[in-house]
Amino acid sequence: MIGAYSPGLEALQGVAKPLAQAATTSTSLAKAYAFLDSMMDLYAKGATLRLIQSYVPTHALNLDDTGFTYDNAATQITFLRRGQANDLTRAQGARQ
Repeated sequence: MIGAYSPGLEALQGVAKPLAQAATTSTSLAKAYAFLDSMMDLYAKGATLRLIQSYVPTHALNLDDTGFTYDNAATQITFLRRGQANDLTRAQGARQ
């Protein structure tokens, strides 16, 4: 089944190095990664297995601490694509 998605994955392979370079130079991209880090560390830190909260609760939409599978999968891919030292640990949900 994964083979059915390979054209999309191949298209992303050329993005990895520019993303790694952009993360160090782009203020908005750096802020996005900082936000993902803070959402992942909201309730636990370190080696604790955890997922990110999908939404910040507001008056209009309060899903409490719900973490949707798609959001966490996209976040894992994002950490893996950036490829910094701590990103593999974060992509694994901080398992050691």
